[in-house]
Amino acid sequence: MKAYSLDLRERIVRAVEEGTSQVEVARLFRVGERSVKRYVHQWRMSGTLAPSPRPGKRPAIGPDRYPAVLAQLNACPDATLAEHCDQWHEATGMAVSPTTWCRLERRIGWTHKKKSLIASEQDPAARAAWWEAMVDVPTERLVFVDETGTHTRMTLVYALAPRGQRAYGHVPRNHTRNTTPIAALTLAGLDAPMVIEGAMDREAFVAWLTHFLVPTLAPGRVVVMDNLSVHKGRRVRQIIEQAGCSLVGRPLGSIPTYSPDYSPIEGAYRKVKTLVRRAAKRTQGELEGAIGRAVEAVTIPRCRRMVPSLRLPPRGPIAMTSALVCDGTAGMRGGSSGNERRTTTPPHSALGDQPPVVYARTIPLGGVPRNRWRYSGQRVR
Repeated sequence: MKAYSLDLRERIVRAVEEGTSQVEVARLFRVGERSVKRYVHQWRMSGTLAPSPRPGKRPAIGPDRYPAVLAQLNACPDATLAEHCDQWHEATGMAVSPTTWCRLERRIGWTHKKKSLIASEQDPAARAAWWEAMVDVPTERLVFVDETGTHTRMTLVYALAPRGQRAYGHVPRNHTRNTTPIAALTLAGLDAPMVIEGAMDREAFVAWLTHFLVPTLAPGRVVVMDNLSVHKGRRVRQIIEQAGCSLVGRPLGSIPTYSPDYSPIEGAYRKVKTLVRRAAKRTQGELEGAIGRAVEAVTIPRCRRMVPSLRLPPRGPIAMTSALVCDGTAGMRGGSSGNERRTTTPPHSALGDQPPVVYARTIPLGGVPRNRWRYSGQRVR
């Protein structure tokens, strides 16, 4: 039974001290007469009405052994309860049950959770040097470039189902080609987004730099990429430097290997891919449209939260260039040839009255190998 509150105890004692009989106080406050007598005696003997510690069984593993417990948990964080009990018995000679060990973990604040995997090939020295060098770069100058992969089989991986039953979903089993979106993350949002059908290659990446990213760059920007092979090369460096921007080797230009946590655009792509999974489009044209809507959903405030150490004052109205540029024949209808150029026009941004940027939608030339693409490079305002 839970002890009476300290406030109730004080009112009972105060009523007795004011001259009311203990029987009348017990009836008034609806408590037992023995409780009233005990509270009065406790107050007159000790001057306090705090409840006494409730007796109970002492834990098998007390606080004096918590350092040894924490050392074992840190050494084997993925061991089961039974395995921890066996290890504790071998180390101390004390046999405990899995239930006791479970209570112990809960008592010291440890819970079971999904592990965040980190590549064992990471170079801590290179990561520390890159981060220390990036601290001096103003946040508004950073431009993070990366691409991601999508396909027409994407769907949500979680669903509701009755307890004890599996949740089922349906996706096509035919293996279609991947669709690769690429964009640049800045404080103004996801700039220069483009989608190609198939994997990213050097020719497509250079064309995207020349016709889509460079026109959006202001002089003095620092372009940051990962270590994908198509991001490297003399031609890529020349395009960036001719625009008045910098793309130098480590520690500034290239993110250390196996360090996706240093690229905030990964968080933007997680948002994009979640929305694409929710859309569950099964044709190439519908998938491209879903990607475009997902890119527009990555708002400027969200992008500002993704950039590390961002502490900038609010900026004025900005028109996000969230146009989606697609490559592929999906969405074409009768009478269109494979060499036809089309355009996609995104809706005006609600952040300002500036007109959006319209990019030419490029269609692959008929009969040309799949990794050969023709880009218009036109940027129409």
